[in-house]
Amino acid sequence: MTKRVFIAGLICLLLAGMNVVTAQEATPEPSIENECSPGGVLYREENQDGCPTEWHWKAGWYLAQYNNGELSREDFPDEFAETLPPPIEIPPPSPPVITDDDGILTICHFYSGSMSDYCLKSNFTGTVISTIPDQPTLFFFLIIPRTGTCPPMSDGHGLRVAPRDITGFYFYGFTSEEYAMLGFDETYLLCEYNYLGNW
Repeated sequence: MTKRVFIAGLICLLLAGMNVVTAQEATPEPSIENECSPGGVLYREENQDGCPTEWHWKAGWYLAQYNNGELSREDFPDEFAETLPPPIEIPPPSPPVITDDDGILTICHFYSGSMSDYCLKSNFTGTVISTIPDQPTLFFFLIIPRTGTCPPMSDGHGLRVAPRDITGFYFYGFTSEEYAMLGFDETYLLCEYNYLGNW
């Protein structure tokens, strides 16, 4: 009888231990509160030489807030700004390339961030074409009035995202003047489709 109680107790202890280990494994890691702490970008295991002074620990706290998305670069204290990573530089858009093919005006901007030509046409279509050799056309666009809906496409084109404001193409260098040249304005929407053969 005593042996059975002992074995039952031992089994209960083992099961309880397994539950504790499972719970510990399932607990997500908290975000780093100071980049001087273990796991932080300023931490150095050997003698903590990455953060030898109180200034470093304060900088580590602000840097952790920045890396966790709780503090913007603009709000980061100037005193500790040297610890920030360099800003990501967005390359400026290229000047437009304008062509007229049998009455269809096309305006393209090359964007080096994706190594692609972004083109809009006066027939209310557009494309994103990779400039990398042997890469296919990436996307196809229809340009519609704001009150319209994106039509289904045949030939393997699939609607990629919900209609979006055409002003998003300003990022690639397009201007309201160029839109006017093509026959539409900022009130129009882009229907974006996966191009035939992609995905």
